[in-house]
Amino acid sequence: MEQPARTLPTAIEAHRLRLEESLAKLRKALDNWRIYSFEYEAFREELQALPVGASHEAMVSSHCTRYALFHAVRQGSGH
Repeated sequence: MEQPARTLPTAIEAHRLRLEESLAKLRKALDNWRIYSFEYEAFREELQALPVGASHEAMVSSHCTRYALFHAVRQGSGH
C-alpha cells in the first residue's frame, strides 16, 4: 500500500531523526572504545616496563596509579 504524498515528508523526517539518534549512539560507542583502547595500551606498556618477576602488588599499583590519574583528567575535561 502506498503512502499519500502529504505523509511522505513526515515519514522521511522521522526516519532522519532516528538515523541521527543512531549516529549519536555510534559516536559515543566509538569514543568509549577509543578510551578503553588507550587505557589498555597504556596498561600493557606499563606492565612491559616492569622488571621480570615483578610482584602482583607492583602490577596492581602501576595500574591503579594510571587509572586514577586518567579518570581524574577525564572528569576534569567534562567527559
